[in-house]
Amino acid sequence: MARRNGRVVHRPNGREAGTRGADRCPHRTFRGRPLSGGGGILYVNGINIGLEKMDTQREILIEQRVANDAKSPLVAYLLLIFLWGLGVHRMYLGRWVSGIMMTALWGLGWLTAPILIGWPLLGLVCLWVVIDMFLIPGMIQDDKDEIRYRLGSELR
Repeated sequence: MARRNGRVVHRPNGREAGTRGADRCPHRTFRGRPLSGGGGILYVNGINIGLEKMDTQREILIEQRVANDAKSPLVAYLLLIFLWGLGVHRMYLGRWVSGIMMTALWGLGWLTAPILIGWPLLGLVCLWVVIDMFLIPGMIQDDKDEIRYRLGSELR
């Protein structure tokens, strides 16, 4: 039972007022936002993405594929620590443009360091790498969400 405007609202299926299908399945998300299903259609943030409501077997299959295909945080951190400013960790995580930019800034910084011009560039890249230490989990989660979305639309 739920109360609205002082009146008791009865729900025949036992759910409280205002709960949706995604509230009962918190693992069904895309980019951190819950997927809500209603009427046999799957919605992402209120937008119909044209998928029928997935059954448990499909969800298990998708989660297994996500676990197998997702990038490894251990590999990403090892690349970041051992190849510090080369940006290889960004390339591994699928961010090619920023990884190449990081490599170019790192190389240019070391080339111009003897004449004291490259030190600010090296400092910038080092700051970027320290910030990336905290951004890697989010990059991996975005990769997993993208795999889930791709597999969900393939299994129509």
